[in-house]
Formats: sequence, C-alpha cells, structure tokens
Amino acid sequence: MEPTYTDQTLVWTESVKNADLQQGDVVVINMKGGRIVKRIAFMAGDKIPQMEAANKWVDLIDIHENHKSKGSHTHYRDFTVPKGMVYVLGDNSPVSLDSRKFGCIPIGQIESKLVDQRPDMYI
Repeated sequence: MEPTYTDQTLVWTESVKNADLQQGDVVVINMKGGRIVKRIAFMAGDKIPQMEAANKWVDLIDIHENHKSKGSHTHYRDFTVPKGMVYVLGDNSPVSLDSRKFGCIPIGQIESKLVDQRPDMYI
C-alpha cells in the first residue's frame, strides 16, 4: 500500500460487518499467506470493463503494452463482481499483489478496516 502506508505504519482498525464496508475503505484481509492491506475498489454488483488478450481476460483498469492486441479482433465484456465478494487494489499499482492477480475476495476474509484512512493527517 505504499506510498499511502509503509511497513511498520501504526494504524487503528475496527471490526466490520458486511454492511459497514464501502468502496474506498482500506481493509485488512486474511489470506492464505498472511494478512494483507488493500483498498476496496469495487463492491458486489459493480461492473469492471475487461478485454480479451492472449486468451485471457484483462481488467481495463490495468492495461500495459504487452496486453494490446496486434492485428486480431479484440473482445470486450463487463465483469460483474459476484455477490458476497469485493475487488481490492493496492495504492502502488505497478507492484501491488491484488485482485488483478488473485481475483475477487470473499467479504468473509476481511478482518477489519482502518479507522483513519489518512495517515498524513497527524504529521
């Protein structure tokens, strides 16, 4: 989540219920490899535009040169975030491990959300 949050940043979190979550919330997610901190970019029911490149669907929020189609017919679609899931992104997109890599996550994996989402407020 750099540059917004760096390693060893002290933050307050609070437990959340599904109804308490909103787009833009920074949340702590319990993943197989440990906890990660990400920002909710899309909620259940939101549509994410995608294009097919190299037989793989790529979110149009993250297009790089190597994903552009050369001379072939490009297919587009809207992917809808499934019920009970969210799509999360890191604030440092070029190096972030987030939903662009591992897909949507179940809301049940969210442990808590950050109470103060602007750490520079006290500096």
